[in-house]
Amino acid sequence: MAMGAGGGCRKADEAADAGKAQAQVVEKVTQRGPLRLTARAGRSEIAVGDRLALTLEVTAPDGFEVVLPKPGQTLGDLRVRSYRDQGGVPVRHGRQWRQEYELEADVPGEFEIPPLTVRYEDRRPGRPAATQASQPSAEISSEAMKVKVASVLKGQFKPAEYGDIKGPVLLPWEWNRRWLWWALWPALAVAAIVAVLLLRRRRRHRPAAEPVVPPHLWALDQLRLLRGEQLVERNLVAEFYFRLTGIVRVYIERRFAVRAAEQTTEEFLAAAKDHPALSVGYGGLLADFLKASDLVKFARYLPQAAEVEGAFATAETFVRETAGDAAVAPAESPAADEAAALGAGGRSA
Repeated sequence: MAMGAGGGCRKADEAADAGKAQAQVVEKVTQRGPLRLTARAGRSEIAVGDRLALTLEVTAPDGFEVVLPKPGQTLGDLRVRSYRDQGGVPVRHGRQWRQEYELEADVPGEFEIPPLTVRYEDRRPGRPAATQASQPSAEISSEAMKVKVASVLKGQFKPAEYGDIKGPVLLPWEWNRRWLWWALWPALAVAAIVAVLLLRRRRRHRPAAEPVVPPHLWALDQLRLLRGEQLVERNLVAEFYFRLTGIVRVYIERRFAVRAAEQTTEEFLAAAKDHPALSVGYGGLLADFLKASDLVKFARYLPQAAEVEGAFATAETFVRETAGDAAVAPAESPAADEAAALGAGGRSA
């Protein structure tokens, strides 16, 4: 019995080692300027018929337009069982686009996941309109990754060693049931040990999710950073208004699910009329704010210092009054201190 138990433990250790090897994560990171592309395979080795999780993540500052690839039925020699996109989610340092695949193989061997190409454009506010229009979309690609697909069969198949099929042989019921129990319990024990080890390793190596900053805290922090850059004092008034309206538009998109960041002023105001939270009390305020900003950005109108301060105060007041359940106190309150601390953390990161 002691020898049997030792053999079972050795088999469990071997199965656990094999599970650990299969659970190894493969990750490739490509950086181009502020844009970061991460390709991650859940395991470096799978068995025939197993599903392989592949994740593609793109993180870029606000103002970047990212287009994820559209896969076909295969990626290299691996079949695409399913995939889904999650695009433009605001995170601490900008936005994140995510694409998740499920892959599988029908035959054993070593396969390569080919590079995945992502197209992007830099449309950050404050850049000259002519430069934005003339710049073609750029591309960034992930690195290729190797995946080993193992066979579920052991040894080499030799047809000559097998004879013709014979008729069924009946075993005594009591002996058959006793043999079944003796064979089943060690298998269940090994399976339970392997499952626990794999679950623990997967939890340790699971990548931490980017914390999502609430829309009003993000907007207040961006407004504070904008004031600190002193663009107006450096005679960069147009860039100041580009940045100011960009912050307000992204806040509206995150807070009210209105695609304000990519719409013209006329398109946004038409959409705001149908939104109950924007049409009542804030429709005229936003219309005056955006139209006055367009005069500075596109008609080269030079506002007075009081007009600049009024535009900034309008943006800040709008964010505080529309924060919703997460009420925002005046600038000297603890909530404002929290937003300031959040911004300081983002810069140090």
